[in-house]
Amino acid sequence: GSIAFGPDGILFVASPTTDSIRRYDVASATDLGALVPSGAAGLFEPTDLTFGPGGDLFVVSRRSHSVLRFDSLSGGLDSVFVPSRSGGLLFPDSLTFGPDGQLYVSSSRTDSVLRFNGASGVFVNAFIRSGLGGLSRPLGMEFTPNGALSVTSSDTNEVLRYAGPLPAECVQ
Repeated sequence: GSIAFGPDGILFVASPTTDSIRRYDVASATDLGALVPSGAAGLFEPTDLTFGPGGDLFVVSRRSHSVLRFDSLSGGLDSVFVPSRSGGLLFPDSLTFGPDGQLYVSSSRTDSVLRFNGASGVFVNAFIRSGLGGLSRPLGMEFTPNGALSVTSSDTNEVLRYAGPLPAECVQ
């Protein structure tokens, strides 16, 4: 699973074994219950979550090959942000927003990192194309302070670093 602190300081935990997202108040050590209960909203094996620029919660739904967007207060499904298999997304594992405001999602079965419009979820391009870049089952990823993308390549036990993103119109 994955954890992320929300804008309000509450800890959100994705549980791939129960297909749920729970909330915790760390300061008072209080379990606030499920934001998204087991079996709700089409969430199937959530492996990563992050908060977007507007405060919404974005969650990888690995077995449905998609990214879901939830209201972080109510837990209601806002949208299927990245539809199933969009841009070739197959068994996504992690996601992060880049310095360019776009959403980056690792596609573990295609050994690639895909870029989606951060506002609409529309596929932009493959930031790291399948078969290039040395990736083998990318899992976790994070942008460094200087804008480079670090990605774990789980089959090779490496952390690979890629130059920061170019604007979408510059990438072919």
